[in-house]
Amino acid sequence: MILILCANAGVDRTYEVADFQVGHYHRPAKMMVSAGGKGINAARVLVALRQPVTVAGFAGGRAGAFIAADLRRAGIRPALTQIREESRTLLTIVDPRSRQATRLDEYGPLVSPAELDALHNRWRELLAEAQVAVISGNPPRGVPRDFYARLLRRAAEQGVSTVVDAHEAHLQGALAGRPQILKPNLQELSGLAKRPLEVPEGVVHFSRALLQEGVEVVLTTLGKGGAILVARGAEPLLATPPPIERVVSDVGSGDAALAGFVAAMREGRPLPERVRWAVAAGAANCTSLGAGICTREQVEELAARSTVEPLE
Repeated sequence: MILILCANAGVDRTYEVADFQVGHYHRPAKMMVSAGGKGINAARVLVALRQPVTVAGFAGGRAGAFIAADLRRAGIRPALTQIREESRTLLTIVDPRSRQATRLDEYGPLVSPAELDALHNRWRELLAEAQVAVISGNPPRGVPRDFYARLLRRAAEQGVSTVVDAHEAHLQGALAGRPQILKPNLQELSGLAKRPLEVPEGVVHFSRALLQEGVEVVLTTLGKGGAILVARGAEPLLATPPPIERVVSDVGSGDAALAGFVAAMREGRPLPERVRWAVAAGAANCTSLGAGICTREQVEELAARSTVEPLE
Protein backbone atom coordinates (compact mmCIF):
# COMPACT_ATOMS: atom_id res chain seq x y z
CA MET A 1 0.00 0.00 0.00
CA ILE A 2 1.10 3.58 -0.72
CA LEU A 3 0.41 5.90 2.20
CA ILE A 4 0.02 9.59 1.34
CA LEU A 5 -0.14 12.45 3.82
CA CYS A 6 -2.24 15.32 2.49
CA ALA A 7 -2.28 17.28 5.72
CA ASN A 8 -4.17 20.30 4.37
CA ALA A 9 -6.81 18.64 2.20
CA GLY A 10 -9.68 20.74 0.92
CA VAL A 11 -12.65 21.00 -1.40
CA ASP A 12 -11.33 21.76 -4.88
CA ARG A 13 -13.67 23.83 -7.08
CA THR A 14 -12.55 24.20 -10.71
CA TYR A 15 -14.25 26.50 -13.23
CA GLU A 16 -13.63 26.79 -16.96
CA VAL A 17 -14.05 30.45 -18.01
CA ALA A 18 -13.09 31.66 -21.47
CA ASP A 19 -11.44 35.12 -21.55
CA PHE A 20 -11.39 35.37 -17.77
CA GLN A 21 -10.77 38.93 -16.55
CA VAL A 22 -10.63 40.38 -13.05
CA GLY A 23 -13.57 42.67 -12.30
CA HIS A 24 -15.85 41.21 -15.01
CA TYR A 25 -18.98 39.06 -14.76
CA HIS A 26 -18.43 35.49 -15.93
CA ARG A 27 -20.54 32.36 -16.26
CA PRO A 28 -18.40 29.18 -16.29
CA ALA A 29 -18.80 26.86 -19.26
CA LYS A 30 -17.83 23.90 -17.08
CA MET A 31 -17.25 23.28 -13.40
CA MET A 32 -16.28 20.40 -11.15
CA VAL A 33 -16.03 19.87 -7.40
CA SER A 34 -13.81 17.24 -5.81
CA ALA A 35 -11.52 16.56 -2.89
CA GLY A 36 -8.29 18.46 -3.43
CA GLY A 37 -4.74 19.08 -2.27
CA LYS A 38 -1.41 17.95 -3.70
CA GLY A 39 -1.47 14.57 -1.98
CA ILE A 40 -4.99 13.84 -3.15
CA ASN A 41 -4.10 14.81 -6.73
CA ALA A 42 -1.25 12.29 -6.60
CA ALA A 43 -3.52 9.66 -5.03
CA ARG A 44 -6.02 9.93 -7.90
CA VAL A 45 -3.28 9.28 -10.45
CA LEU A 46 -1.93 6.35 -8.43
CA VAL A 47 -5.38 4.76 -8.40
CA ALA A 48 -5.58 5.28 -12.18
CA LEU A 49 -2.22 3.47 -12.37
CA ARG A 50 -3.78 0.59 -10.38
CA GLN A 51 -1.96 1.17 -7.12
CA PRO A 52 -3.57 0.76 -3.66
CA VAL A 53 -3.60 4.13 -1.87
CA THR A 54 -4.50 5.38 1.59
CA VAL A 55 -4.70 9.12 2.30
CA ALA A 56 -4.06 10.48 5.79
CA GLY A 57 -4.45 14.07 6.90
CA PHE A 58 -6.75 16.45 8.73
CA ALA A 59 -10.43 16.93 7.82
CA GLY A 60 -13.11 18.96 9.53
CA GLY A 61 -16.75 20.00 9.19
CA ARG A 62 -18.97 19.44 6.18
CA ALA A 63 -16.01 19.98 3.89
CA GLY A 64 -14.14 17.20 5.67
CA ALA A 65 -17.09 14.83 5.29
CA PHE A 66 -17.23 15.64 1.58
CA ILE A 67 -13.49 15.00 1.20
CA ALA A 68 -13.75 11.54 2.79
CA ALA A 69 -16.77 10.58 0.69
CA ASP A 70 -15.15 11.80 -2.54
CA LEU A 71 -11.99 9.81 -1.82
CA ARG A 72 -14.07 6.65 -1.42
CA ARG A 73 -15.83 7.33 -4.72
CA ALA A 74 -12.41 7.59 -6.38
CA GLY A 75 -11.27 4.25 -4.95
CA ILE A 76 -8.97 5.87 -2.40
CA ARG A 77 -9.05 4.73 1.21
CA PRO A 78 -9.50 7.75 3.54
CA ALA A 79 -7.76 7.63 6.93
CA LEU A 80 -8.41 11.21 7.97
CA THR A 81 -8.05 12.69 11.44
CA GLN A 82 -11.16 14.64 12.42
CA ILE A 83 -10.60 18.22 13.56
CA ARG A 84 -12.85 20.91 14.98
CA GLU A 85 -12.33 23.60 12.34
CA GLU A 86 -13.63 23.43 8.77
CA SER A 87 -11.36 22.14 6.01
CA ARG A 88 -10.36 24.70 3.39
CA THR A 89 -11.59 25.46 -0.12
CA LEU A 90 -9.33 25.59 -3.20
CA LEU A 91 -10.53 27.59 -6.20
CA THR A 92 -9.09 27.25 -9.73
CA ILE A 93 -10.26 29.22 -12.77
CA VAL A 94 -9.02 27.78 -16.07
CA ASP A 95 -9.12 29.92 -19.21
CA PRO A 96 -9.15 27.56 -22.24
CA ARG A 97 -8.18 30.34 -24.64
CA SER A 98 -5.16 31.76 -22.85
CA ARG A 99 -4.38 28.34 -21.32
CA GLN A 100 -3.75 30.02 -18.00
CA ALA A 101 -5.02 29.02 -14.56
CA THR A 102 -5.80 31.38 -11.69
CA ARG A 103 -5.69 29.82 -8.21
CA LEU A 104 -7.01 30.87 -4.82
CA ASP A 105 -5.92 28.53 -2.01
CA GLU A 106 -7.11 29.17 1.52
CA TYR A 107 -4.57 28.74 4.33
CA GLY A 108 -6.66 26.07 5.96
CA PRO A 109 -7.81 25.28 9.50
CA LEU A 110 -5.96 25.76 12.78
CA VAL A 111 -5.00 22.35 14.22
CA SER A 112 -4.92 21.82 17.99
CA PRO A 113 -2.14 19.92 19.84
CA ALA A 114 -4.57 17.07 20.60
CA GLU A 115 -5.53 16.78 16.93
CA LEU A 116 -1.86 16.78 15.99
CA ASP A 117 -1.17 13.93 18.42
CA ALA A 118 -4.09 11.97 16.97
CA LEU A 119 -2.62 12.24 13.47
CA HIS A 120 0.80 11.09 14.67
CA ASN A 121 -0.80 8.02 16.26
CA ARG A 122 -2.79 7.24 13.11
CA TRP A 123 0.31 7.67 10.95
CA ARG A 124 2.21 5.13 13.07
CA GLU A 125 -0.63 2.60 12.72
CA LEU A 126 -0.94 3.06 8.95
CA LEU A 127 2.80 2.65 8.37
CA ALA A 128 2.46 -1.00 9.41
CA GLU A 129 0.59 -1.61 6.12
CA ALA A 130 2.66 0.64 3.85
CA GLN A 131 5.59 0.04 1.50
CA VAL A 132 5.92 3.71 0.50
CA ALA A 133 5.04 6.84 2.50
CA VAL A 134 4.53 10.10 0.59
CA ILE A 135 4.30 13.54 2.20
CA SER A 136 2.81 15.96 -0.30
CA GLY A 137 1.87 19.62 0.04
CA ASN A 138 2.03 22.03 2.94
CA PRO A 139 0.46 21.49 6.38
CA PRO A 140 -2.32 23.64 7.90
CA ARG A 141 -1.81 26.19 10.65
CA GLY A 142 -0.81 25.06 14.11
CA VAL A 143 1.76 22.39 13.24
CA PRO A 144 5.37 22.71 14.45
CA ARG A 145 8.34 23.13 12.13
CA ASP A 146 9.52 19.56 12.74
CA PHE A 147 6.13 18.07 11.79
CA TYR A 148 7.25 16.47 8.52
CA ALA A 149 10.65 15.45 9.90
CA ARG A 150 9.00 13.52 12.75
CA LEU A 151 6.68 11.68 10.36
CA LEU A 152 9.59 10.80 8.08
CA ARG A 153 11.70 9.47 10.97
CA ARG A 154 8.80 7.29 12.09
CA ALA A 155 8.45 5.86 8.57
CA ALA A 156 12.21 5.14 8.40
CA GLU A 157 12.06 3.38 11.77
CA GLN A 158 9.37 1.09 10.39
CA GLY A 159 11.33 0.36 7.19
CA VAL A 160 9.04 2.30 4.84
CA SER A 161 10.43 4.19 1.82
CA THR A 162 9.80 7.93 2.01
CA VAL A 163 9.01 10.61 -0.58
CA VAL A 164 8.53 14.37 -0.06
CA ASP A 165 6.92 16.95 -2.35
CA ALA A 166 6.49 20.27 -0.49
CA HIS A 167 7.13 23.98 -0.93
CA GLU A 168 10.40 25.61 0.07
CA ALA A 169 10.05 26.20 3.82
CA HIS A 170 8.48 22.82 4.52
CA LEU A 171 10.81 21.12 2.06
CA GLN A 172 13.73 22.49 4.07
CA GLY A 173 12.21 21.27 7.33
CA ALA A 174 11.58 17.81 5.88
CA LEU A 175 15.28 17.34 5.10
CA ALA A 176 15.94 16.84 8.83
CA GLY A 177 13.88 13.64 8.56
CA ARG A 178 16.26 12.30 5.86
CA PRO A 179 13.68 11.46 3.16
CA GLN A 180 14.84 9.03 0.49
CA ILE A 181 13.22 10.82 -2.46
CA LEU A 182 12.62 14.53 -3.06
CA LYS A 183 10.27 15.75 -5.81
CA PRO A 184 10.62 19.56 -6.09
CA ASN A 185 9.91 21.67 -9.13
CA LEU A 186 12.60 24.04 -10.40
CA GLN A 187 11.33 26.98 -8.34
CA GLU A 188 11.24 24.91 -5.14
CA LEU A 189 14.71 23.47 -5.71
CA SER A 190 16.05 26.98 -6.37
CA GLY A 191 14.39 28.14 -3.15
CA LEU A 192 16.09 25.34 -1.28
CA ALA A 193 19.43 26.34 -2.84
CA LYS A 194 18.72 30.03 -2.08
CA ARG A 195 19.74 30.99 -5.62
CA PRO A 196 18.43 30.54 -9.17
CA LEU A 197 19.53 27.21 -10.64
CA GLU A 198 20.42 26.83 -14.29
CA VAL A 199 19.03 23.90 -16.26
CA PRO A 200 20.55 21.38 -16.36
CA GLU A 201 23.94 22.14 -14.78
CA GLY A 202 22.74 23.96 -11.67
CA VAL A 203 19.99 21.44 -11.00
CA VAL A 204 22.38 18.50 -11.25
CA HIS A 205 25.07 20.16 -9.12
CA PHE A 206 22.70 21.10 -6.28
CA SER A 207 20.91 17.75 -6.44
CA ARG A 208 24.26 16.03 -5.96
CA ALA A 209 24.83 18.20 -2.88
CA LEU A 210 21.51 16.93 -1.49
CA LEU A 211 22.66 13.35 -2.10
CA GLN A 212 25.63 14.09 0.15
CA GLU A 213 23.15 14.99 2.91
CA GLY A 214 21.45 11.59 2.77
CA VAL A 215 18.83 11.93 0.05
CA GLU A 216 18.91 9.05 -2.44
CA VAL A 217 16.93 10.50 -5.36
CA VAL A 218 16.08 14.05 -6.45
CA LEU A 219 13.43 14.31 -9.16
CA THR A 220 13.06 17.92 -10.32
CA THR A 221 10.11 18.68 -12.58
CA LEU A 222 10.50 21.36 -15.26
CA GLY A 223 6.94 21.77 -16.56
CA LYS A 224 6.70 21.03 -20.27
CA GLY A 225 10.51 20.71 -20.22
CA GLY A 226 10.18 17.34 -18.49
CA ALA A 227 12.21 16.35 -15.45
CA ILE A 228 15.77 15.82 -14.27
CA LEU A 229 16.56 12.77 -12.17
CA VAL A 230 19.71 12.68 -10.03
CA ALA A 231 20.16 9.48 -8.04
CA ARG A 232 22.91 7.99 -5.94
CA GLY A 233 25.08 5.56 -7.92
CA ALA A 234 23.56 6.48 -11.29
CA GLU A 235 24.16 9.01 -14.05
CA PRO A 236 21.79 12.03 -14.15
CA LEU A 237 18.89 11.70 -16.57
CA LEU A 238 16.74 14.16 -18.48
CA ALA A 239 13.26 12.93 -19.39
CA THR A 240 11.12 14.85 -21.89
CA PRO A 241 7.45 14.10 -22.65
CA PRO A 242 6.03 14.29 -26.17
CA PRO A 243 4.18 17.47 -27.21
CA ILE A 244 0.55 17.61 -26.06
CA GLU A 245 -1.80 18.77 -28.82
CA ARG A 246 -4.54 20.08 -26.55
CA VAL A 247 -3.48 21.35 -23.14
CA VAL A 248 -6.51 21.99 -20.91
CA SER A 249 -4.78 22.75 -17.59
CA ASP A 250 -1.39 21.96 -16.08
CA VAL A 251 -2.66 22.30 -12.48
CA GLY A 252 -1.60 19.16 -10.62
CA SER A 253 0.91 17.98 -13.22
CA GLY A 254 3.75 17.94 -10.68
CA ASP A 255 1.59 15.79 -8.40
CA ALA A 256 0.84 13.47 -11.31
CA ALA A 257 4.58 13.21 -12.08
CA LEU A 258 5.21 12.16 -8.48
CA ALA A 259 2.51 9.51 -8.80
CA GLY A 260 3.97 8.17 -12.04
CA PHE A 261 7.40 7.86 -10.47
CA VAL A 262 6.11 6.13 -7.31
CA ALA A 263 3.92 3.73 -9.29
CA ALA A 264 6.85 2.70 -11.50
CA MET A 265 9.04 2.34 -8.41
CA ARG A 266 6.49 0.12 -6.67
CA GLU A 267 6.31 -2.05 -9.81
CA GLY A 268 10.09 -2.52 -9.65
CA ARG A 269 10.88 -0.64 -12.84
CA PRO A 270 14.46 0.70 -13.34
CA LEU A 271 15.28 4.39 -12.82
CA PRO A 272 14.98 5.41 -16.52
CA GLU A 273 11.47 3.92 -16.64
CA ARG A 274 10.48 5.64 -13.40
CA VAL A 275 11.37 9.08 -14.70
CA ARG A 276 9.77 8.23 -18.05
CA TRP A 277 6.52 7.40 -16.25
CA ALA A 278 6.82 10.59 -14.21
CA VAL A 279 6.88 12.92 -17.22
CA ALA A 280 4.23 10.86 -19.00
CA ALA A 281 1.84 11.12 -16.06
CA GLY A 282 2.50 14.85 -15.78
CA ALA A 283 1.70 15.27 -19.47
CA ALA A 284 -1.45 13.12 -19.23
CA ASN A 285 -2.71 15.34 -16.42
CA CYS A 286 -2.65 18.36 -18.77
CA THR A 287 -5.34 16.92 -21.02
CA SER A 288 -8.29 17.20 -18.58
CA LEU A 289 -10.07 19.85 -16.55
CA GLY A 290 -9.25 19.23 -12.90
CA ALA A 291 -6.13 17.81 -11.28
CA GLY A 292 -5.11 14.16 -11.13
CA ILE A 293 -7.36 12.92 -13.91
CA CYS A 294 -5.85 10.45 -16.37
CA THR A 295 -5.79 6.74 -17.20
CA ARG A 296 -3.06 4.12 -17.13
CA GLU A 297 -3.50 3.67 -20.87
CA GLN A 298 -2.78 7.37 -21.43
CA VAL A 299 0.32 7.24 -19.27
CA GLU A 300 1.65 4.10 -20.97
CA GLU A 301 1.08 5.61 -24.43
CA LEU A 302 2.81 8.87 -23.51
CA ALA A 303 5.63 7.02 -21.75
CA ALA A 304 6.34 5.06 -24.92
CA ARG A 305 6.84 8.40 -26.76
CA SER A 306 8.82 10.14 -24.02
CA THR A 307 12.60 10.38 -24.27
CA VAL A 308 15.17 9.71 -21.56
CA GLU A 309 18.80 10.69 -22.08
CA PRO A 310 21.86 10.88 -19.85
CA LEU A 311 23.22 14.25 -18.72
CA GLU A 312 26.99 14.23 -18.76
